[in-house]
This record gives sequence, C-alpha cells and structure tokens, in this order.
Amino acid sequence: MNRKFLLVLAVVVLAEVAAVEAIIYFQQSQLGCFDVCSCGACPPQGKEALNIDSFLLNSPTNASLVLRNVGSLTVSLESYSVKDSGDNQWQSSRWRNATTPGPTISPNTSAPTIITIGQGCGGCSYSGTPGAFTQFSTGKIYTIIDVSARNNQFTFTITV
Repeated sequence: MNRKFLLVLAVVVLAEVAAVEAIIYFQQSQLGCFDVCSCGACPPQGKEALNIDSFLLNSPTNASLVLRNVGSLTVSLESYSVKDSGDNQWQSSRWRNATTPGPTISPNTSAPTIITIGQGCGGCSYSGTPGAFTQFSTGKIYTIIDVSARNNQFTFTITV
C-alpha cells in the first residue's frame, strides 16, 4: 500500500474515535454527568458486614441483639424478619415502627438492636401457621435476618 493511503486511513480512524468520544461527552454533560461515578452509577467502596456480639431475651416478644460492624461502611438497618424452625415468620418492613429509624452502626463499633414479635411488634406482619409462633420459647432456635439500607441481608441464628 502506498503511504498516502495509510496516512488518510489513520486520519479517518482518529477522526472516528474523536467523534465517538465527543458524542459520549455530550450525552453525559446533558445528564449533568462528566464521569460515570458522578451519575451515581458507582457503588460505594467498601463492604457492609455485621457480627452478633450478644443476645438477651427481654420478654417473650422482645429480644436485644448487640451487633458489631466489622465492615468498612456504615450500616443502616431498615427492616428485619424472625423465623422459627417451622418457617413461621414475623416481618417488620420498618424498624420497630414508622417513627423509630433502625440502628446505624459505624465501622468498628457495636450497637444494640431491639427485635420485637407477636403482640409487641407494631407494624409487623405474620406468615405461617396461625398461632404457631406468638413468642420466643426457651430451647428453640430462631433465624433473624436484618436488611440494610443498601439491601444487604445479615442472618443471625439465636437459641433462646
């Protein structure tokens, strides 16, 4: 091939690349975004992780869990559910009730969380065999699932 043809081909390819980049930049600037992360598409760097430090049964329908944040992101808890061994479940779509937000736990700290079921749980819904799981019972195993604002689930098993 001759040099003029290769030079023209190189200029055409560079012009096409520049045109594509200009279109992408224009579309992002129209959205108010100059990079992908400023558009909210980048997830936060780090990890949500919780461990259970301790558990205390306050009443037959109220349990306290002390949760420790072992991750690098602050965890804000939004909802929880409690299942018994028969797959009967209490679920709260908002922590405790509509006026009380869920606990927020910073990295390397712990916080108490209150889990309520049965008559003690305003705003909870129940699924399963009617009347089978109305309170925590001694010697029974329960699974608690806490859900964060980032929609991560943390599963804990307790024996009362």
